[in-house]
Amino acid sequence: MSESGEEETQKLADLKKYLTEKKAQLEEELEKLDSLMQVVDDLLASKSFKTGTEVMKRTEAEAVVQKLELTYKNTKVGEIEVYQTYAKVIPLPELKLSTAVSPFEAFLVRKVLEPMRERDVERAAKNELRPDQMFSYDILEEGGLLKAIILRNFRDKIRLKELANSISWTFFRMAEKEQRATGSLGESG
Repeated sequence: MSESGEEETQKLADLKKYLTEKKAQLEEELEKLDSLMQVVDDLLASKSFKTGTEVMKRTEAEAVVQKLELTYKNTKVGEIEVYQTYAKVIPLPELKLSTAVSPFEAFLVRKVLEPMRERDVERAAKNELRPDQMFSYDILEEGGLLKAIILRNFRDKIRLKELANSISWTFFRMAEKEQRATGSLGESG
C-alpha cells in the first residue's frame, strides 16, 4: 500500500471515529430530550382524576389564607380554602356528590377546568407563561364520592371568582339531581 493510500485510510478511520463520537453525543442529547418530554407529559397528564391521599396530605400541611363560601340560590354547597399557592374546593360532605353525576364531567371538567388549563398550556408554548405557572387541577375522590378539587395557579381573584361561580352552580345541580326525590335541597333564607 502506498503512502497516500495509508493517509487516506487514516483519514477515513479518523472520520469514522469522529462520526461515531458525534453520534454518541447526539444519542445522549436525544435521551435527555426524551426525559424532559416525559416530565412535561407527566405534568400535563397530572391534571385529571386522582384518588388522592397524597395530594390531600400535601394540601393540609399549609395554612389557609382565606375561606370562601360556595353558594347557589342561597344554598351553601361547599367552600374554597385559599392557600398561598393553591386553592382547595370542598363540597359539603352531606351532599355526597359523585363525579359520575352530570354536570360534573360535561360542564365543570370539559367546559371550565380543561379549557382554562389548555389556554395556559398554549400560553406556555408561546413563552408567555412558565410551565410552573400553568393552571392545573386534581380531582380527589374517595369511594366514588368527590372529596375535593385542588386548583393550582389560578393566579388572580377574578379567575378564582369565575371558578367559584362555575363550581357552585355545578355542585348545586349535582346535588339537585341526586336528591330530587328527597326534596332536601332547596332555597333557604
